[in-house]
Amino acid sequence: MGKPIAGRNKSPFGVDGINVDAAVLADGTKLTNIRISKQRSANVFDLMSVDGLTVYPFIEITGVDKNGAALDVSATAADLSDSISPGSFCISAVDSNGDVAGFAVKLLLNKVILQNGSALFMTDYTSQGQVIVAVTSVAVSPLTAAIRVGATQQLTATIAPADATNKSVTWVSSAPAIATVSATGLVSGVANGTANVTVTSVDGSFTSVSAITVSTAVTGVTMTPDTVTLSLAGTTTQQLTATVAPASASVKTVTYVSSAPAVATVSASGLVTAVSAGTATITVTTTDGSFTDTTSVTVTA
Repeated sequence: MGKPIAGRNKSPFGVDGINVDAAVLADGTKLTNIRISKQRSANVFDLMSVDGLTVYPFIEITGVDKNGAALDVSATAADLSDSISPGSFCISAVDSNGDVAGFAVKLLLNKVILQNGSALFMTDYTSQGQVIVAVTSVAVSPLTAAIRVGATQQLTATIAPADATNKSVTWVSSAPAIATVSATGLVSGVANGTANVTVTSVDGSFTSVSAITVSTAVTGVTMTPDTVTLSLAGTTTQQLTATVAPASASVKTVTYVSSAPAVATVSASGLVTAVSAGTATITVTTTDGSFTDTTSVTVTA
């Protein structure tokens, strides 16, 4: 039967050796960017992370799925990870024409045994298995976003190149008390303020940042007093007070308008001044949301 090709960090094994299409640990953890580290028998191996820092021992090579059916050579790495049993991995074998002939079930000194029982003879294993395409950058969109307290904003991370092997990313908020971010990039407004949400690629640790501004919306405004009586011969002014709700509203600015400036004027700060006898209505309007309230003004001679 042929001899296993043994050896650690010696071609075709190690960080420059055979790439693995998909691997699943015994506990169900799916691995990406994995290569063979060491061969323990014709079909049992130790696997290693692409940087060579983490080793996963005693993983069995397979060419079939959980139901015993041959793996599909056109399946993606993600589909293969879902298909194979825990504690196993798969490697696609390429023939001399560059076509995927099937999945290996044994790696021997000069040949690969495929899941259909056929043999693929070779002297160079380094071209076998999934070709790992490294991440070169990540970009988040949108780069800035303004949301309300209690509202959400979905951020999107785009990995380059588009055919990168491992497109996994992580999300972190610089100020979770202001804005949180989920594992899928969904930002939630918590309190007024600003926060930077950073997305980081698992492969290469490339980053991109979205600046988030969180604010509280105005829900209403109340003006006091409700009614005012002024006298041209006596009290000619009255200060009005506008209270914006809620107290935590981010934008509390308002504008004042008189319905009859010839009778009573109103300043930008809400000070009403009598001009002539008659009646007028003073309206206050919030900048955020355009909520209004009114005060009735009577001016006597």
